[in-house]
Amino acid sequence: KSDFNFLANVTVDTLRYDSTFMGELNIYAIDDPENPAIATILELAGPENDLLVEGGFNTETHSLDYEVDIVAMQMKLLDPFLSEIIKDSEGIFSGVASISGSTAKPVVQGGLNLKDVSTTLPFNNTRYTIEDHQIAFDDTTIDLGEMEVLDKRNNRAILSGQVYHNAMDEIRLDVEMQTDEFNFLNTSAEDNPVFFGKLVLAANATIKGPTDLLDINVTASTLDSSTITIS
Repeated sequence: KSDFNFLANVTVDTLRYDSTFMGELNIYAIDDPENPAIATILELAGPENDLLVEGGFNTETHSLDYEVDIVAMQMKLLDPFLSEIIKDSEGIFSGVASISGSTAKPVVQGGLNLKDVSTTLPFNNTRYTIEDHQIAFDDTTIDLGEMEVLDKRNNRAILSGQVYHNAMDEIRLDVEMQTDEFNFLNTSAEDNPVFFGKLVLAANATIKGPTDLLDINVTASTLDSSTITIS
């Protein structure tokens, strides 16, 4: 009997996502001849990305046991996985996570550190920036904590609550926002021909429900820079 049955040592020296250079990817995997397990090490190193994944996969039970250390990753790499709630993201995030469970039902737990990141929310076409914040997550919930958010004019709002999901699908929001002045809407007739414009409010708001049928309740006063068209 051989000492091992499977060995992989792969290097991709130029890994790109779309037109973005991510870095050099190295994957090392070896199975254990005494156990139905494949040990894996994945490393990604580039100018703005630094990632290490270590752990194993059981070939009989299909169970997962991985630890993820994100030293730095570009925020834009999250866009395709969270396309219902963010787009055109910029900035860097870091964090740690564990992946357990099985391939049929993975369990992901960990946290992300956001540093000078910005993104646009598709449902109101408004761009926001987060200077420094930590987010906790597991396989069903993203916990926002109390997050300070800036709009494009550096007005501040406090956003708190949770985002619920089913493997990053069937996304539902349950969040609250408080602000003295903030841009809540920046849409055109192309986005919504019935209701569009720029809406700047001093407000307390709750946003609940699935992203395609949001229930938004606002106690607010409209500020002078608002322009809304209803047709």
